[in-house]
Amino acid sequence: MQIIGNYTKELLQDEEKASFLHFRLKVGDFRSAWKKCSVLSDCIAKLQSFSIPVNRESDLPDLVNALSTIFNELIENAIKFSSSLDDTIEVRIYSSATYIRIHVKNTLSEEKLENFKKTFGEIIQNPSSVEEKYFSRLQKNSENVAGTSSGIGLLMLLHDFPLRMAACFHEASVEVETEVDIRTYNNYGIYS
Repeated sequence: MQIIGNYTKELLQDEEKASFLHFRLKVGDFRSAWKKCSVLSDCIAKLQSFSIPVNRESDLPDLVNALSTIFNELIENAIKFSSSLDDTIEVRIYSSATYIRIHVKNTLSEEKLENFKKTFGEIIQNPSSVEEKYFSRLQKNSENVAGTSSGIGLLMLLHDFPLRMAACFHEASVEVETEVDIRTYNNYGIYS
C-alpha cells in the first residue's frame, strides 16, 4: 500500500460517537446526469451541517455552501476519473461537532492512477506551493478553454478550505481511497 499525505485508518478520538453515513454510487448513473452530483452534494452538506455548531444562524448558508463544494468536488472527481461506467464509488462520512472525515474510494485506469499519484503527490508533499499552483492553473485555464481536464479542483479545495487530504493506493490494484479531514474551529465552522 502506498500512502501520500496524512492518511490514517485509526479512529479519531470520538469517531465511535460520530454520525456515520455510507453509500455507493454507480459511475454510469452520475456521468449521464452531472446535476445529480450537485443535488447529492447539497443534500449531504445540509445534513452534515447540523453536526457542526455555528455561532450565528446567519453563518449556516456559508457552512452548507463550503461543505457542498467539498463533497461535490470529491464525488465529481471520483466519477470523472473512474475507469468504467460500471464502476462503483464508495463514500463514507463520519461527522461530529469537531470534525468531518470523508473517505471516497474508486477505481482508476492505470494511466489515470499514475497521473493522480504524480499530481496529488506534488501538491500534498509541497503544501507551500498550493497558492502558486492554484493561480498558475487558473491562468492556464483562462488561456486554454479547449482543455478537457483543468486540474483545478484539488488545488481549489486545498487553497480555499483548511483541509487535510491523503490518498491510499492499494497494491496490485487500481483502487485509490482518498481521505479528507475537515476540522471545525471555535464552534464556528470550516471557514473560520
